[in-house]
Amino acid sequence: MLADALAALGHRVTFVLDESGMRWKADIAGRGHDCVPASAAMPDNNAGSLLDGYHFGEAEIASWRERSRVLAAVIDHQDIPRWAEVVVAPGLPAGEGGSGPAIVMAGLEYALVDPRFVRTEPRSISNKVMNVLVSFGQRDSKNATCLALDALEQLAEMQDRGATIVAALSSSAVHFATVEQRVRALPNVVCAADADMAKCYAQADLVIGGGGVGLLERMAAGLPSVSVVLAGNQKPQIALCAEAGGTLDAGSIDGLHAAGLADAIGSLVRSPERRAAMSAAARRAVDGAGARRVARTMSERAGVH
Repeated sequence: MLADALAALGHRVTFVLDESGMRWKADIAGRGHDCVPASAAMPDNNAGSLLDGYHFGEAEIASWRERSRVLAAVIDHQDIPRWAEVVVAPGLPAGEGGSGPAIVMAGLEYALVDPRFVRTEPRSISNKVMNVLVSFGQRDSKNATCLALDALEQLAEMQDRGATIVAALSSSAVHFATVEQRVRALPNVVCAADADMAKCYAQADLVIGGGGVGLLERMAAGLPSVSVVLAGNQKPQIALCAEAGGTLDAGSIDGLHAAGLADAIGSLVRSPERRAAMSAAARRAVDGAGARRVARTMSERAGVH
């Protein structure tokens, strides 16, 4: 998304990827961008370089500094890096910029979301929830999917009305076989392996999921959701999104039981008014223009207009 926005401003974008990231090479090339492995020689004379990751050593940062007019960073929960002139921090409250000289783009208005998930018109909210999407990311290493299925099974109104539940995750997910087995034992539940998430969002009335990019996607789509904290870096983001009215924070998966999650889900299932308000608030908070805002700021900071 950001690469496309930068390209729209006339910039040439090159991705430098580690070995695991090279699986995205074809997709990146298909969008018209260059892609090189991290083991290759680093590109020189860059207007700007954006570092996205948790572990950059001093030597690596110094190397990028020599080759770049501006260094930018994407962060979620970690401190604002001292080496960055520009920081993208959609998971921090708006206006939180630290004490350094860096330009900090904090707040959900800077969320980087695939345009496929952005809904430009208000979402129609039905009185009854008939389609529930359970999606905790591709890996779902804590098997939150089965926890959500157990919770949904406890909601009598979901069973009585014959609502359809779709459990979407990667076929390579850690607990995929367990999820498949659980799905086979439940009525009106489908396991969608490697699903097209844009289609899943389009068909859903309610989503049960975690934090991260998936939460930003469903907010941009105007989807009411219940969000479970799966890791420490998700806690402040989910709290921020809930404060904006864009999701219901169900708390951490550690110690969360199906009954407690069922209560949270049920509170939205029973209130179309609350779901409608959440849908509108979610779209206001994550409007899909974050990448364009970030691209303009990076260009201005680099002195390229």
